[in-house]
Amino acid sequence: MEKKESSLNIAVLLLVTVAMATILSGCYTSASVTSKPIVYTHAVGDFTPRDNFGRDEAIKIAVHGYSGKSVTFKIQNVATGRTIFQRTKYIPKDWNGMSINVDRLRPGVYYARAMVQGNRVGNWTFSVQ
Repeated sequence: MEKKESSLNIAVLLLVTVAMATILSGCYTSASVTSKPIVYTHAVGDFTPRDNFGRDEAIKIAVHGYSGKSVTFKIQNVATGRTIFQRTKYIPKDWNGMSINVDRLRPGVYYARAMVQGNRVGNWTFSVQ
């Protein structure tokens, strides 16, 4: 019984590892891989989700899911509620998601949001030092 349980644990661990590697690798064009919709920020060239950035770092907003839909990416200043960045992009049908560049931001705390057909589908809070 112990050997069967150990094999099951290894199989689950392998499945979770493959899923995380797919999400974090930035491989957005594989239609066979489906991921839970998620919004996050990351540095250009590094797909690891981050919530802290330096003032001169280039930032991207990423969204997973919503293949075949137009997604509106927004950045709002937490203190003022003001939208300081907004862009709508179509995610092709065979893609799992997309990331877009964000203009350099002043120090502060921000919300990164994704909207599909007027409904918020994801939210991520991050800061710029």
